[in-house]
Amino acid sequence: MTGSAGRWMPSPPHLDLPAGSVGPAAIEAFGLEVTRLHWDMTSISLHGDYDEAEPGFAQPRFGHPKDRRPDLKQVQAGIAVAADGAIPVFHRSYDGAAGEVGQVIGAMRGLQKLAGPQQMLMVGDSKLISYANLSAMEGADVAFIAPASKHYVSAETLAGQKLSAATRVDYVAGRDAGEPADRRGVWHVREDVMTLAGDGGRVGSWCGGFSWW
Repeated sequence: MTGSAGRWMPSPPHLDLPAGSVGPAAIEAFGLEVTRLHWDMTSISLHGDYDEAEPGFAQPRFGHPKDRRPDLKQVQAGIAVAADGAIPVFHRSYDGAAGEVGQVIGAMRGLQKLAGPQQMLMVGDSKLISYANLSAMEGADVAFIAPASKHYVSAETLAGQKLSAATRVDYVAGRDAGEPADRRGVWHVREDVMTLAGDGGRVGSWCGGFSWW
């Protein structure tokens, strides 16, 4: 994406080629482990007068901006980084009004190409969770980790969880790795099953859980 004098200008097609090839090149050159990939999207608000983008490019639209400026049009960007070194290996641009939930399957397929035949773990935020997304990931043998939003887990359900019913796990968060043992966070988990409804009366169940820190 480039900008000039307050006018919106889409990135020319040739500029996507180097950016799109950086991920695979880095994976090959440095031997990056890409079986665990972290995916997220953000919005970029636009100021000033600008023409419509050409067909095939991300279109400026009103949406749900992360900077809480609904008075401005925006475009969106998605990026995936490898857990191995937090190296960006994949990116996509999206229209300003594109829903984040609806972009997960396309991103997953793109990430699968990077991971190759190895099973991939896709880590993301609550936008990963929908019947369509989880069904697609299950069908593609892609593992996932994401928090369920209050749309699926109510405040009452969370409040009703008991630490006494959870199991302490032998886990050290990366941010605590250099801390003395008595200053590290302690984690407990309780396994659960989450059932989601899809279109046409379809229902699916997936393993879930609650965690305490």
